Amino acid sequence: MNKKVNLYIVGGQKCGTTALAHFLSQHPEICIAKGKEVHLFDNPNYQHLTDEEITKIYSDYFEHYNHEQYLCDATPIYSYRKDIPYKIKKYNPYAKVIMMVRDPIDRAISHYMMSINRKEESNSLLGAFLLESYRLMRYKNDTSWSSPLRTNSYLDRGNFITQINNIKNHIREENLLIIHHDDLKNNHQETLNLIFNFLDIEMKNINPQEIFIGKYSNINRVNLYFAKFFAKLKLHKNIKFINKYKSYKSNPNE
Repeated sequence: MNKKVNLYIVGGQKCGTTALAHFLSQHPEICIAKGKEVHLFDNPNYQHLTDEEITKIYSDYFEHYNHEQYLCDATPIYSYRKDIPYKIKKYNPYAKVIMMVRDPIDRAISHYMMSINRKEESNSLLGAFLLESYRLMRYKNDTSWSSPLRTNSYLDRGNFITQINNIKNHIREENLLIIHHDDLKNNHQETLNLIFNFLDIEMKNINPQEIFIGKYSNINRVNLYFAKFFAKLKLHKNIKFINKYKSYKSNPNE
């Protein structure tokens, strides 16, 4: 495969990256990586990889490539790690990036439930939120696959202001599109048309569908109330910031 990957779907885990990759895979000009997520740039051994090895890794994930205009790596954590936008730019300075965002509190709770289901978390929701800063500080230099930076970064991944500003430092404005989770869910085709226009490819109608829905257990209501209160204190600036990217309003007073 001589063509470089030239499209990245990044953003907070549980922000709709899987759904978007599924929808875009139905466009004849977009080839999504096998399994969606390559995890190349966050690979703990990335700094030791040669250009030839990077090409080989991507080639293995795009064995099904058939001369589509875009090769897409949809790995959410690429926006969270501060060093990765620079790596993307270095790999392909002309790559386009779609960043998915979501209400930071909803995202954090969804992330927590995923960690519970994967046996990566044993604390209550409030306990996990309160412990998070300590966990992340303790493992701040741990880039391993099992690091709490990956599994237990519930609130920190909602710092979208920092993430978006960092991406803008490395990705040209015309090559970056920010999409809100709620728009993909509630303004499905209009949002896809916006993306197709951004990619300068033919519009294609793609049927909406609910996919990859998590099966979450219930959270104690009192625990949920105080966890949300704590999260709002931590993320209130990001909550307000992210709303400007949402065109769909479930509440006209939003």
